[in-house]
Amino acid sequence: MMIAAGPWLARNVFGYGAYLAVSIAQVPLVAEGSNPLGMFLRNPASSGFGFILAFIAMFVFWALIYVQSIIRGVEVAFLSVAGPIMAVGLTGSDEGAWAVWWRELIVVSLSQAVQMLMLTGFFATIAPGQGGGFYLMMVGIAWLWVAFKTPSVLKQFAYHTGAGSLASGATRMGQTIASVVIKKK
Repeated sequence: MMIAAGPWLARNVFGYGAYLAVSIAQVPLVAEGSNPLGMFLRNPASSGFGFILAFIAMFVFWALIYVQSIIRGVEVAFLSVAGPIMAVGLTGSDEGAWAVWWRELIVVSLSQAVQMLMLTGFFATIAPGQGGGFYLMMVGIAWLWVAFKTPSVLKQFAYHTGAGSLASGATRMGQTIASVVIKKK
């Protein structure tokens, strides 16, 4: 059953993560049409060398997060194709490749939502009316840094909490129930 359902499962789990990310992104933080970064650029006190370095760091982190989102799309495509092959790992007692596939799918799916949460914190920090200044720019960089590191942190959580074992155990129980029902008939 899981061999046939691998692509469907990958699409729906990632769809849930995307829905969560969109829900987080729709939280209203700044007035519509406002430009949070424009406040820093118009501030005459923010023309120093430190400001320029911080602004470049913000731009670099933003670009890296954008590239991560593109890579995530390719990873989901690969997971969709690899799902049926990895489902063969359910035949072993240790779930083998299936557990690794499931953990990776969870990490890829939730990374987008958690990164969107961090970007929301970034925009809330640099929103107009917060006072501006170099300190808020450094806090914004911290939000972007955490957003950039989120996929690796989620991967550590998934591998140390047994997220793959839970789903594999549920799948194994479903297989057992199905075999008992089939044997009764």
